[in-house]
Amino acid sequence: MQSTGVGTEELDRAIARLGALDGDKVLGNAAAMQQLRDGVVQDLKAFEFALRRKLGTDAGGPALGGNDRVPAQYRELVNEYFRSLSTRP
Repeated sequence: MQSTGVGTEELDRAIARLGALDGDKVLGNAAAMQQLRDGVVQDLKAFEFALRRKLGTDAGGPALGGNDRVPAQYRELVNEYFRSLSTRP
């Protein structure tokens, strides 16, 4: 991936977080498990969006989703939400 110019920082971070599943601090702790899950999902989403942009397949919206099921008056707000997920704070 790096040889193609695609950064793997988010993917590396997600993999490292998944490694934390072996730790005693996470097992049996629902709050810690949820926090870990949220972090992994965010890192994978960021990696996916970066990869889609690099490969030129980013159509400005989510790769998967049901825009056809979103009422027309909310469609642009939903699209903006997914675009905001791809930006770093």
